[in-house]
Amino acid sequence: MNIRILLFIIFTTHSFATMHAVFNPIRTWRQGRKLITRLFDKNRTLVCMSDGEMIHSTHGDEPKTVFTTGLCGCVATVFYTRDTDGIQQAILTHYPRNARSSQHADEFDRLTQQMQKLELSDAKLFVFGQPLEIDWYEKVDNEKGNPEEIIAEYEDIQQQLYQVARKNLEQDDLPIEYVPYKVLLFPGKPLGEVYATLSDQGIKVRVISWATDEKREYPGESL
Repeated sequence: MNIRILLFIIFTTHSFATMHAVFNPIRTWRQGRKLITRLFDKNRTLVCMSDGEMIHSTHGDEPKTVFTTGLCGCVATVFYTRDTDGIQQAILTHYPRNARSSQHADEFDRLTQQMQKLELSDAKLFVFGQPLEIDWYEKVDNEKGNPEEIIAEYEDIQQQLYQVARKNLEQDDLPIEYVPYKVLLFPGKPLGEVYATLSDQGIKVRVISWATDEKREYPGESL
């Protein structure tokens, strides 16, 4: 990209953001981050916290990735479908665990209603959150509440999202997998990340827990 065009876009975006930040600074910040990501790679879509995005892929397309970073106890989802003609769709959402009641489910519902409902050959819902074992919270310096209540919140939002996916996809036997990621607030360490990439080979989901140096992928080694 011509450097003058790039500088013009950045300057224009900054000016627009400055004018509108007083009205909705959070939305402006999110859109700015997404724009910068797309400028450097049109096939990568960033999802900020309290947001969601959907990507599509057809046979012969370049690989496309939707991803989110900064998971620190938040709940993220990857919802994947593939039809018999090879059309693929993937939704990724990222919300705080204790987001306002049904806020995450409402955004997930909005996105899943936009999915093409064709004859499917594959579909799966991944939900990412902290471990559901009390032992994990007893091992770390946890100051975020009662472990049993935290686990109950994760289980509740998981069920909300699953019911939304089943309803909008019209599939009673939709596969679901809860994927625990472990995050410790170590200084200088990035937090949890989730990536979903669509290609002709299907979907690849990758979760990274940087603080504990865990990296897992699907398909392949089970998440």
